[in-house]
Amino acid sequence: MVKWIERPWLTDEAVGLLDRFCQLNPDARIVEYGAGGSTIWFARRTCNLLTFEHRVAWYRRVRRALVHHELEGQVDFRLTRQPWEHVLLLPDESIDLVIVDGLRRGKCTTSVLGKLKPGGVLTLDNASRPKYRSIHRLLDGWGWQKHDTKQTGRDQYGKLHLDWHTTFWMKP
Repeated sequence: MVKWIERPWLTDEAVGLLDRFCQLNPDARIVEYGAGGSTIWFARRTCNLLTFEHRVAWYRRVRRALVHHELEGQVDFRLTRQPWEHVLLLPDESIDLVIVDGLRRGKCTTSVLGKLKPGGVLTLDNASRPKYRSIHRLLDGWGWQKHDTKQTGRDQYGKLHLDWHTTFWMKP
């Protein structure tokens, strides 16, 4: 079993950018598709975190970690197979940051676009995978406001990835 690391499993540069974002926006409303070490990490930085997870065993593990660190009150943590339906209930332009790193990334991305504030940030992990090209096309109109990060060395678990990107878009 992999050792639990309480930080986002994103490229190193992406984690740095998110840390700066949270420092500059401590009251930011953040939506996270896909729970993990990032959930603990974000819960320490904001009290406005909504996290969706689709795997029952993983949900329970993250829930236990939140309780252990006394952070369960910092997160609206939901187990669901269809997180995009829950996001549709949020007010339009109410989200400052969304992390898309879970099940059905394309569907999650399309459902959250109207909920993201102008100037809000959408982050897609593993953005270089061919199956996510449709997300890149969808966000083409966001133009120069795209920032791509790439992991060039070993990740926090010591694994080497040849083509791992976490990409950021800022909503115009």
